[in-house]
Amino acid sequence: MASGNELALYGFVSLVAVLFVLMTGPLGLVAIPFVLIVAGFAKMSAESDAESAGPVNCSGCGAPNEPGAEVCQYCDETL
Repeated sequence: MASGNELALYGFVSLVAVLFVLMTGPLGLVAIPFVLIVAGFAKMSAESDAESAGPVNCSGCGAPNEPGAEVCQYCDETL
């Protein structure tokens, strides 16, 4: 179940969307999905850029480690 903060956010976003559609008319019915699609593609692009990062080399032993690792898997040096 959603927390109170999430419900408040959903309510606010819904209110803004309804007011936007009321102010813009039929154009708003086209603009809202278009904006959501563009935002979704932008988020997917940002996530794929983060995932495509290569291995991180340890400064202590030079061994490759997984992206996002905090400690070297070979020598326990902080990355």
